[in-house]
Amino acid sequence: MTPAPHRHSRVRFSAIDGLSLSGMNSNFGKISVLLLLLLGAALLLSGNRLRSEEVLLRTTVASARPYNSGAKDRQLLLIPLQQKGLLAMPDEFALVTAGPQRLLTSVQPGDTLQLGLAAPDAAIFDGDANGPHLHFQTLQVNRQSIISLADYNRTLGGNSQIGWWVLALGLSMLPYFFIGRPRLHPGWVFAGVLLAMLVWLLW
Repeated sequence: MTPAPHRHSRVRFSAIDGLSLSGMNSNFGKISVLLLLLLGAALLLSGNRLRSEEVLLRTTVASARPYNSGAKDRQLLLIPLQQKGLLAMPDEFALVTAGPQRLLTSVQPGDTLQLGLAAPDAAIFDGDANGPHLHFQTLQVNRQSIISLADYNRTLGGNSQIGWWVLALGLSMLPYFFIGRPRLHPGWVFAGVLLAMLVWLLW
């Protein structure tokens, strides 16, 4: 009797099948968890502390008042300076630290400013360029601190802590790639971590 011909079959590794009913082993599930991990890592990297301002620059506000730009994608606050038509502009963390409304009311025409700048922006101020934006991190108005180094770092630290929570959301889903019959549904785990993060943010 001739034996039946051998048919090739694809070998599957059930250990990495994961929870199929919840879609955790699908491409969408894997991509979603990967995006959470990447976002958390990006927030952690952006939360490094600023040890000191690279350059402290003293300058004067022009006759025009500070104003919000017309950009629809994000809010930008611009402070016209007397020197060479330059515009001082808080970076994203400085804007969050002080708030646009406080900056608008604190800075008046003719005020003396002390800006904490990165070295490239200080080079722009000393150059001959006309109209670039000077991104600053700290700010004093007439010797009164509006954005201190400690306040700026507090904003950076909060951003870093949010990064840890986002990483926790992603890491809490990783075991379900390997568990076929979990005792606890991933939706409850995800909701629990998310609720803890919201409580921390609102506390």
